Amino acid sequence: MCDAQVVLRRRTPIGRARLVLLVCLIACVAGGCGAEAPFEISEVRERSSSERPQPARSGATSEERFGGGVSGHGLPPGHGLPAGLDGGHGGSQAAKFTWSVPADWTQLPSRPMREVGFRVGGGEGAECVLSVLTGDGGGLAANVNRWRAQMGQDPLDADAVDQLETTPFLGGSARVVDVAGTYRGMGADHLEDARLLGLIAERPGDVVFLKMTGPGDVVRDAREAMFEFASSVKPREPGRSTDGLASDLAWTAQEGWVKQPDRMMREVTYAPGGEVGAECYVAILSGTAGGVNANLNRWRDQMGQEPLTSEEIAGLPRIPALGHVGVLISIEGDFTGMAGATYADSMLLGCIIERDLDTVFVKFTGPTVIVHAERSRFESFCKSLKEQD
Repeated sequence: MCDAQVVLRRRTPIGRARLVLLVCLIACVAGGCGAEAPFEISEVRERSSSERPQPARSGATSEERFGGGVSGHGLPPGHGLPAGLDGGHGGSQAAKFTWSVPADWTQLPSRPMREVGFRVGGGEGAECVLSVLTGDGGGLAANVNRWRAQMGQDPLDADAVDQLETTPFLGGSARVVDVAGTYRGMGADHLEDARLLGLIAERPGDVVFLKMTGPGDVVRDAREAMFEFASSVKPREPGRSTDGLASDLAWTAQEGWVKQPDRMMREVTYAPGGEVGAECYVAILSGTAGGVNANLNRWRDQMGQEPLTSEEIAGLPRIPALGHVGVLISIEGDFTGMAGATYADSMLLGCIIERDLDTVFVKFTGPTVIVHAERSRFESFCKSLKEQD
């Protein structure tokens, strides 16, 4: 098989995902009256970022998010993802935005209904989350008062909502919600002396939320940083893919590598050598995605290995890729998958390439004998990555 130049192609969006939950309670008590208990059917609409196949600029989760994939050897689809790419249904819409992250913010793993989340200020218990809802999201007043209710505060009337402070956000303006009180988040313990600082931007077709919560003093001190972050959030310019979705990569498929069906949150997935149980994929996260060191050590943890020191990481091999320098890593060990099962005699080859606005991950995992045999092709594949003209 000859090498072939490949340019990314994507399918069009598939629409919103819907989850229908049936809650049925049947009372059956020995010696009881036999009356039927009522049941309620409710529809919960979750606008997760994984609703459409698109470039993996962020977020990925388990097999549900990635769909079907290569299996065998016990390595499940979606295994071995970089930090911020495993867990939850949020994150993929980060492909729609770019941003600059404050120096002391740390990106959190993806979670449902989030585009991206950050730990604020070195682990002091504050989080800042970017999220999007389709339509009007229930309306401005409803969202303002939902946040106020989470802080134990009374709702505002329409006139008071109209008087809220505004700030520039995403090329328009956003209402600013700044509330102190006792925070009662979904499923979270109550946090006294807390603060919620949020922005709500209504756009045609959706509503964008930026919300910081945590101890009152931490949120107060991070106010300026949050507004700076908000000013850096911009819609990502679409690349030159045929369907208009954001992507700018091309590459050379390696001989014997079999392209797999499109998977959410990935640019492309191959079964190197056509082997079942081994896969190589490309994913992209906006910004630094937690940093090269954190992602390399996350991969080592997935392989049951101790983290490397900064000095050891500095000594890892480098290769030219995408006009930048990619960091290479090779790890052998026992891979622990998302479901907690462990698979012996596995190998991981990885390359991380930091660009100006995002980070590119190339990851090859599978049985040691297969991955080791494909090592030279993996490096050639990484070097073949290029930005479309």
